[in-house]
Amino acid sequence: MADPIEIPGVYNVETDTIDSCCISIWSTELMRFTRLKTVSMRVPPLAEDQVFRIAHDAKRLYYIGILDGKKVLAVVWLDDLSFNFLPLGEKNDIETLEDSSLFFNYLCYRKTERV
Repeated sequence: MADPIEIPGVYNVETDTIDSCCISIWSTELMRFTRLKTVSMRVPPLAEDQVFRIAHDAKRLYYIGILDGKKVLAVVWLDDLSFNFLPLGEKNDIETLEDSSLFFNYLCYRKTERV
């Protein structure tokens, strides 16, 4: 009997599934869809903020996820789909990346509610 396979991701109690994130880049040349690159990550976006945001230079995308019970900022470089998870600090009071912006490789984001 084979050992159980560990599926990377976060267990979702509501749906009784293991959530993860899959990002694919496609080409639509000559009306034919071709998958160019794919990456699967064990950190899904937050349920409250499931939007992927693109940096101003269009070289990476980012979103908020949970890794080991703590919020992290997931950064995915679009040229080779490599990724990194950055901690969001001790308080973890960031709820959304709405109105976020990128200045010189430093992320700036709002902590207050949008009016």
